[in-house]
Amino acid sequence: QLRGHGVSSLTVSYIKAPSKEAMEHMYDLLINSMKDSRSENINIHGKTFERISGKMECAVAGGGNIYINQNIVIHMNKKTLESFIIATTTSDDSSESEILKIVESIKIN
Repeated sequence: QLRGHGVSSLTVSYIKAPSKEAMEHMYDLLINSMKDSRSENINIHGKTFERISGKMECAVAGGGNIYINQNIVIHMNKKTLESFIIATTTSDDSSESEILKIVESIKIN
């Protein structure tokens, strides 16, 4: 349970690509889905992940918009064709630092 007052989500996915080309295509799709976002490398238990973060504008029923914090954290192993993708969303800034701490605590072998 996050302490923030909004809605948050965290999804961890494991994907074994059928080929290097398929892995590269998947990476391109993820990167293009987060255009105009910032990217940085982070270390999670000895593995380098790329974190792409930004805000997504969402329409609200009845009018108006809210902004959702969105992060995609990616580790791709080109030798084994394995990918780990962690996607998070938070609707308030108070939950953002908490969810990033949870991401950094995930252990991937």
